[in-house]
Amino acid sequence: MIIKIISLNRKEMGKVTTVGIIDDDKFYSTIVSRQLERANMQVMFNASDGKCGLAELQSMLIHPKVVIVDIEMPIMDGFEVVRYLKQAWPRLPIIAHSSLTSDTVHQQIIADGADMFILKQPNALKLIDAIKKLTAIKVS
Repeated sequence: MIIKIISLNRKEMGKVTTVGIIDDDKFYSTIVSRQLERANMQVMFNASDGKCGLAELQSMLIHPKVVIVDIEMPIMDGFEVVRYLKQAWPRLPIIAHSSLTSDTVHQQIIADGADMFILKQPNALKLIDAIKKLTAIKVS
């Protein structure tokens, strides 16, 4: 399932930090979306699994500046999604986001192409900081 959150024109897109979320935990995704919006970021879409997230990105003319990908999902897990994203859109920044605490998992998702790994937390402060860092790097 895909929930489209906003629709911005090209001029607006350049001024706003836009984010796509691919995460099967609908409740958590909603909380993160609200926190990102409070930080003046716009969530372009919220997909409940990897396959839906990739379909959404393929249909877009303008992509978000950052995509957040959960690791544990049905249909297509985060490892598969990240590998596909890096092959299809190599310059698209990806933040892997999970409650998995294994260093091996973190290292593997980075090796598969994620730019950063952030542990899921009740507040999105670290996630917001990571998004700001990645967008600053990619823009400058």
